[in-house]
Amino acid sequence: MTERSNETLRKDACQTAGLTMSRSRIEAARNYSVVNLWDRLGFGAVKDGGLVRSPWREDATASLQVGGGKNIVFDHGTKESLDTIALVQKVRACGFVEAVGFIVNGDGPTEVPSLAPKSFAQRAVETARRQFAELKASGNLGIETGTEANGAAKSNKWTPDQALAALRGGHERLLASTEAMTLLTAYGLERRTIECAPLALQRDAVLYTDSLEDPTVIKSKSVRRGPDGKRAGWFAYGNPALWWPCGKPRAGAEIVLTGGEEKCLLCIQEGIAACTTLNGEGTVDSEWAREIAALGPDRVTIWMDNDQTGRDSSEKWAAALWLAGVRDVRIIQWA
Repeated sequence: MTERSNETLRKDACQTAGLTMSRSRIEAARNYSVVNLWDRLGFGAVKDGGLVRSPWREDATASLQVGGGKNIVFDHGTKESLDTIALVQKVRACGFVEAVGFIVNGDGPTEVPSLAPKSFAQRAVETARRQFAELKASGNLGIETGTEANGAAKSNKWTPDQALAALRGGHERLLASTEAMTLLTAYGLERRTIECAPLALQRDAVLYTDSLEDPTVIKSKSVRRGPDGKRAGWFAYGNPALWWPCGKPRAGAEIVLTGGEEKCLLCIQEGIAACTTLNGEGTVDSEWAREIAALGPDRVTIWMDNDQTGRDSSEKWAAALWLAGVRDVRIIQWA
């Protein structure tokens, strides 16, 4: 395995994703008058520091302040603060790159669409609606949605009570299952690692969760592999998120972003802080990149599979992390 320099990675990743944006353009977008931007976004003219009703919630007292000292929009009711770029992202449901392009260049994006700016649910719904419209127009209503829409449809299948019931005693069942333990140890995981991980067994599937007692997310993956050699997986409870099986690391720690839960646990087994995306390598979300960047890591190393999906995802994650503020990002490449 080799590592490319950070500067080479940054250029390659940004070129791959079509992100050719200078810091000066970002600063220009951040310094753009939020009062003028508010008007451009269709909310109407407002004086600097003026109070208006929030367009995102019930607001009888006009508690949203536009400008006034700081070049931000501040909601006195929810304490949410938005700079110009974040404001455009919220209003237009777009990503960082598109937001900067909108502010600097005028109406409409002039750069590539963002990597994955919207929430999983938003993207799934929009994908499904677009495909339905296309199929309806063509007269073919045999709807076949994409993997994101399918994943979202399965999300939250269990109720909270059902989720707790599935996990109850599941960790002990996992440790007692020869088949499940053989599967996990084949990845290189030691029993001590599995004993400490938030994993459970329910029928013929391993459950990956953030907490065995108070879960917010559960992903289910079959113990046995299908004819294609892959394990079937779906979201049993909660929404896709970054998985930190041992909690988030201390500020400034080096983090490894892996493609797969077992890779993540292998890193932790070696004493390395790690996280993974529970909905597979193909999804790159700028919100998750900002979640990692907020920890102030010294370095983020990306470890995905050595296939086209893994390579594409690595480049996109690198660009997303760079734009989120991580300045030392590396991709593990397989020789």
